[in-house]
Amino acid sequence: MSNDHLTDIAYRHFIESVKDYAIYMLSADGTVISWNEGARRAKGYLSDEIIGRYFGLFYSEAEQLSGVPAKKPGNRPA
Repeated sequence: MSNDHLTDIAYRHFIESVKDYAIYMLSADGTVISWNEGARRAKGYLSDEIIGRYFGLFYSEAEQLSGVPAKKPGNRPA
């Protein structure tokens, strides 16, 4: 196993173990691709329920229709 692979595994375990802060990653199109325990506590979704879904579901229907998720800093596709 390469050092890079071991570093990736250690980093993933570290992020997943953080409980007091919501840490998650989004793909360029806004799909949730990682989710930690802190995110579960903050948002109420288990990782199996949220990974693969569009992050816009965190916003109300009215906010989604007005395009709020796309307007938030850091939420725009690269």
